[in-house]
Order: sequence, then structure tokens, then C-alpha cells
Amino acid sequence: MRHGLFSFVLAFVLCFPSFGRENVQTVKSLRLIPYPKQVIKSSGEFRLDRPLRLQAPEAVIRVVAAWIGEELKGAGFGRPISRGNPTRSQQKADVIFLSPLGRTLEPTALAMPAAAGLRSFRQGATEEDYRLCVQPDGVLIAAKGPAGLLHGAATLCQLIRANRRGAAIPCLQIDDWPSLRWRAFQDDLTRGPSTRLEQLKRDVARGALLKLNIFTYYMEYQFAYSRHPKIGPPDGSLTPQELAALVRHAQPLGVHILGNQQSFAHMHHILAMEEYAHLREDERTLSPVKEETYRFLDDLYADVLPLLPFEFFNVCCDETWGLGTKGPSQELAERIGPGGVYVRHLLRVHELVHGKYGKRMMMWGDIILKHPDKLRLIPKDVIMLTWGYAPRESFEDQIVPFAKSGFEFFVCPGVSNWRRVLPHFRNSVVNIQNFVRDGAKHGALGMLNTSWDDDGENLNAPNWYGFAWGAECAWNASNTPVEEFNRRVGAVLFGEPGDHFGRAIE
Repeated sequence: MRHGLFSFVLAFVLCFPSFGRENVQTVKSLRLIPYPKQVIKSSGEFRLDRPLRLQAPEAVIRVVAAWIGEELKGAGFGRPISRGNPTRSQQKADVIFLSPLGRTLEPTALAMPAAAGLRSFRQGATEEDYRLCVQPDGVLIAAKGPAGLLHGAATLCQLIRANRRGAAIPCLQIDDWPSLRWRAFQDDLTRGPSTRLEQLKRDVARGALLKLNIFTYYMEYQFAYSRHPKIGPPDGSLTPQELAALVRHAQPLGVHILGNQQSFAHMHHILAMEEYAHLREDERTLSPVKEETYRFLDDLYADVLPLLPFEFFNVCCDETWGLGTKGPSQELAERIGPGGVYVRHLLRVHELVHGKYGKRMMMWGDIILKHPDKLRLIPKDVIMLTWGYAPRESFEDQIVPFAKSGFEFFVCPGVSNWRRVLPHFRNSVVNIQNFVRDGAKHGALGMLNTSWDDDGENLNAPNWYGFAWGAECAWNASNTPVEEFNRRVGAVLFGEPGDHFGRAIE
């Protein structure tokens, strides 16, 4: 089923006639995030103020019904959506069939002329491609897999929330696909507020509606490790049961949970404990010359990695300031250099994460960029996370070394929310747009849009402007003018009738 061609139909049972009126919306006026690659407007509208029938593949029907039902309820149309196979009598009314893409559709039977164009997708289409057709008689979403179906349903939800005129949405056809394969966003669980499971679930669901397909958390010590129970504080740690529940919640939404564990520096909370003081390289860094360091990391991984079905895992290993200049590794550094000490540790971590647990290792790229001669020593299956948060004109110096060395990589901008109550919106707009633009130019595997809660002042909700902008840039390779995005963002995020939210940020 995952690799087959399938389409789903929102089949609608007509209980009373529509009031058809001319729709004055233009393509440019549509408020959608990310904005679709291709949009063709047509005349007419599809009315929502009637009983609606949904038919979809089993893999997505529960999620899609919940999404659309929630939007209809918010719009004031509280009738439940009927689900199931259409009857013969319904097939003669306002009903659209579920039909494989390989079969010729009959537009007359479907009462949907645009469906005639659903026989094929663009060359090179992936499971994330989708086509959405809205006609007076119904709505049809076609895709090559569940991911595309969910993306199409998310666009339909935005049509209802942000583009509805009275009781109707405009007729149109959308062909759409992402520019970057992976589009990720992050919550920092270690510094600042300790996000509860229910909020994490809401964040994942909100990200799915923006077509983000990876959620990750930042983790230093706030996890309830069974092998090291003293590490995680009892009043603010993510438990194994909660992490497993988050994975179960995210999977049907088309979102992967990317695991994260600091594995070198940023370990000051743990190393401050007497039980772990012997592992210190310094007050914040694990020693790479002590064998017990790797037994300790294996214990942490053993508690987390089996809970995570996603193929990637981030070991971090960033900001190892002063490595090899003092402490137990100094003697080794005098022989092989600080870069050699760093790579030696990475190889040991790779043996665990990839060799023992079968995950594809991800790592922050800041330190290895300082030792470009050592890139050849790192296994090519490692995914580099190249990060930077300044509003720079170009990020090629942080991208090209990885691309030329044959590594797959993510670009990792940020929403500029650290050490602030509200994010620095203007900085984040430039940072995200330019970093993603340069990443797409050089073949980035994905984007990870970061949020950091340094010092704890930040509020979660305003970060969604930056997350939405990241979703827009990653889907469209940063080709969207920010002024157009600002016209749409308030309507998409919370149903704003106008564009005051985005204009205020400008």
C-alpha cells in the first residue's frame, strides 16, 4: 500500500441545492502555507453547509476526517462527516468515487471535469506529490502515497480555514510537491519550559498541517533514563512512555520523531553530579579518552533508541570548546591534534548508533568545519547538520565543504527565540530564507528549523511564525517573497480575517 498509486475522494451527499455565486477570489489572493507549486482557478464554488461524505484509504481516513471535521466545526458547520463506501444511489448524486490513478476516470460520472487530468503526475513525482481538485460537485485529492494524501488534506483544511467565503470554498486545481525531502522543526526540552506531552502532540499536529514531516526535541538530561534514574529531574523529564506515545501520535499524521541526545559537550548538568564527575573532560564535556564514557552513552542510547522507529538519530556533538587544550585528552591531542581527538570520539559514537542500533547518525557540523582536513575520516553515511542563526547574505561557506566532501546534509536555521520573550522576527526571516535557499541550491537533504530556550524567557506560541516561514521556505526553496507570506500567515495559523498579524511583524 505504501508504494501503490492511490487517490481518495471527499464524496459529498447533497441534501439541498447550493446557492452558486461567482467567486471573486484570484489565485494570488489564496492564503495557503506553504503556497502550492501550481494553482489553476475555475469558476464556481463548493459549498460546505450540507452533509458531507468522506471516502479515503484506511491509512489516512481517521486523520483526514478529524482534520476536516475540526475545520468545519470551527467554521460553524457542526454536522459530522459520513464515512464509508458510496451506495449506488449516492453514486448518482453529489458523490465522487475512490479510484486508482491508473484507471481512466469518467468526469461525467464524477460530475467533476478537472478529474480528467488526474491520470498522471509530473515526471519524478514522489509520495509527497498531490493533486487537489475542488469543483461544485465535490473535492478530490490524488496522490502516490499516504504522505501526499495528507498534504492534500492539509491544503483543503487551509482552504476552509483561510479562504472560505461564507459557506463555500473556491473551485480550483492544485498540483503540488516539496522542494526539500525533509522539513523538520524542534522544541528545546532541556532549557526553559519543560513541554508536556499534550503540548508536544499539539505541536506535531500543527506542524503536519504545515506539511512539516519531522519533529525533534533537544535533549541534554531531561529524560527518565532507567539505567541512570538520578539524571532526569522527577518534575520535568520526558518519560519513555511519553516518548513512545508521541511516536504513536505522530505516525498517522505523517510526522517522524527524530531522536536527539547530546553525546559530547553540553553535559554540565550530568557532570555536576558526583556520580558522573569521573567522566569529565571539563565541567561540560565528556572525556573521549575514558572507556566508561562509551559505556555511559550506550546506556543512554539503550533507553531511547528502541523507542524510535525513524531511521535518523542526532548525537549533537557541537560546541566542544577547548577540547584537547586541557583535561585528560590533552596528551592525546598533542599527538593527533584536537581535530583528531574529536573525530576519534565521533567514530566511537558511530559504532554505537549505527553499528549497534542501526540508526543513521546525524551530527551538528560546527566543530568538524574547523577541521576540514578530517572530514575524509568520517563515514559518509553520517548526515551533517550545518547550523547558523545570523541574518547572513550567504551560508555557502557552511554548506559547500559538506557537499563537496560527499555528505548528505540538512541546513539548520533558527527562529531567533533564545534569551527573548518574543523571537527576533526580522533576523529569523533572513536567516531561514537565505540558509534554505543556499541549501536547496547545493542539494540539501532537508531543513531543521531550530528553537532554543536558552535562559527560559521564551514563550512557545510566537515561535510558530518562524516555523511556518521555515515550512514555506523548505517547501518552495525560499522562492516566496516574505511580503506574500505575511499576507497569508495570520489566516493560516489562526483564521485571521485580514493580514494585520503579518503586517505587524514586517
